[in-house]
Amino acid sequence: MPDLWDVDHWVEEAALLPITKFYPSAITSSTSVPVQDVFHKLLTFVQEDRLFVRWQIICQSYDCVRTIAEVDDIHESVGSVVHCYFCEEEYEISTDMLCPVFGFKQHFREKIRQRAKKKHHLLHRPGQRF
Repeated sequence: MPDLWDVDHWVEEAALLPITKFYPSAITSSTSVPVQDVFHKLLTFVQEDRLFVRWQIICQSYDCVRTIAEVDDIHESVGSVVHCYFCEEEYEISTDMLCPVFGFKQHFREKIRQRAKKKHHLLHRPGQRF
């Protein structure tokens, strides 16, 4: 049965990999935790300064559906007009065009890597008994 600890574990494991950004749906696919629960947990990590969130503006053309741009603040973008250079359409940005994408804060990634090294050294000391 999936729980929110699975999200923590996924994020910490992913921080060790060369992943720059990820969608909440990637975690849902791996853990079966509902995407809305994953999203709220990731926002908690943003508040704790572990992750950052950016918002991708997705083209609304059925034939295109590409990322037009990424923004930090959705409130500044909603209502603005954006041009898709792939399909040459213009759209007024609405909330249904925005998709959250998360990334790791560098200090969090370094902390996880250091913790993994310590754990590795702790577990692989020859002759050490616990």
